[in-house]
Amino acid sequence: TNNSLSSLSISPADMGALDGTSTYLNNGQRYIEVRPGHGPNNSMTINNLDAHFRIMDNIVLYNNLTIMPGTVIEFAADAGFASWFDQQVSIIANGTPTSPIKFVGYLSNTKGLWRGLNLQGTNSQTTFNYCVIDGAGSIDFGSCVGYTKAAINLGATGCGYPGRGNISNCTISNSAGYAITYGSGDPVTIS
Repeated sequence: TNNSLSSLSISPADMGALDGTSTYLNNGQRYIEVRPGHGPNNSMTINNLDAHFRIMDNIVLYNNLTIMPGTVIEFAADAGFASWFDQQVSIIANGTPTSPIKFVGYLSNTKGLWRGLNLQGTNSQTTFNYCVIDGAGSIDFGSCVGYTKAAINLGATGCGYPGRGNISNCTISNSAGYAITYGSGDPVTIS
């Protein structure tokens, strides 16, 4: 406690190593800084902590990511999560009505601050339930998704990879593009 900066500056692969019982607050920066780098090579669970995670750059996911209810992940300008079309990874973000999972820009209520969740390679386990996604859509997702901007992109239809997953009970706001994009006929459920 009482550090000038964050309590921790970690690599993306270390996000799952932090336990929910330790204290990370009471520092000059009230978040855990996640430095640029690649995501984990193994499946990982991110616990709800007393401090937010702040993602400083775009992170490419190479394996499945589970995020616990109540977790807050803030993104710096143009940062985001991505998986490429040749990877079949999932994000499982199952919040609850009283403990939603938040994916937000580090400046609240700012339209198009961060890149978004660009999951070009997804599997059917991908789930966003009771999530708040605010301020995404700063940069388009490239040719495989038609150069669109969105808070969530599932699939790379332009390159022959369908999106998969379920999105329910989510609030998506302040995107500089679409809220959700996926290909027509892709096995995506939105409710």
